Amino acid sequence: MDLAIVCPSCQGAGYRVVVVGYAGSDTAGEMMVPRECAACSGTGRVVTSGWSYA
Repeated sequence: MDLAIVCPSCQGAGYRVVVVGYAGSDTAGEMMVPRECAACSGTGRVVTSGWSYA
């Protein structure tokens, strides 16, 4: 079974940015933008295989 875990290099962190002109339900109009990370290509997650359960 494959699992996606938080990237140990960037800890899944991103940049919080304010979107100008946003008209959604989030009153702050903020979104997270991934950081550049060579280990996870900016996704914040790393797929690891070899896990099993009994």
